[in-house]
Amino acid sequence: MSVTFMLCDDSREDRDTLSRALQDYAVRRGLELRLETAAGGGELLRRWTPSRWDAVFLDIFMPGLSGMDIARRLRAMDKNLCLIFVTASREHGLESYDVRATDYLLKPFSQEDVDNALDYFWETYEKDLRSVRVGAAWEDAEVRLRDIIYIEIQNHRAVLHTREQALTVWRGLNEIKAEIDDDRFVYCHRSYLANLEHVKALEKRDFRMDSGDLVPISRQKAQSVQRRYREWLIERMFLPD
Repeated sequence: MSVTFMLCDDSREDRDTLSRALQDYAVRRGLELRLETAAGGGELLRRWTPSRWDAVFLDIFMPGLSGMDIARRLRAMDKNLCLIFVTASREHGLESYDVRATDYLLKPFSQEDVDNALDYFWETYEKDLRSVRVGAAWEDAEVRLRDIIYIEIQNHRAVLHTREQALTVWRGLNEIKAEIDDDRFVYCHRSYLANLEHVKALEKRDFRMDSGDLVPISRQKAQSVQRRYREWLIERMFLPD
């Protein structure tokens, strides 16, 4: 599994120290780690794009934009992004609660401290990190399940529709269903799996996805799919904002 972290700290020494600790953890866990660094908040925000990073490590005390300023802006753009503060003080406890920070790393931190923070990150975000591998002779990549809007079966091949592209993988319906095995995906038609996280509305016997696409619901599956969709909406009501 691959993971991408952003590390923002105005101290190069502190960036290097945390980078080594994150890489050590990744090696022991067998993870492919992609690590980006920024020396300040302005640089980080210029590079931000949706879903670019799985977690952002933020020093709180930086010249110009503080870590808390950056956290507020990131949270406004992405309500689910993991934010971990790296600081010498816990005095921003209430503010970190407001931006829903996942954890703190207190300087100077040990490898054990980093390991504990990352273990908690995996426990909290495991579902969001799940992916399906897209492989061919010229490419080998992972697509996060959360980014797949729906899956369409065409001639025994699965087409994964995301916001950016449609990717074809050489898997049939049963194989792709078994590989995903995720309750966010509902088998709504003999040729379609819809990700309920991307359903904008139920229109007659179609799902209107947040991409604007319509995903059909077969007559045979209409009752069970509509029931599952209602259950999903109720589950969302009890999740924190």
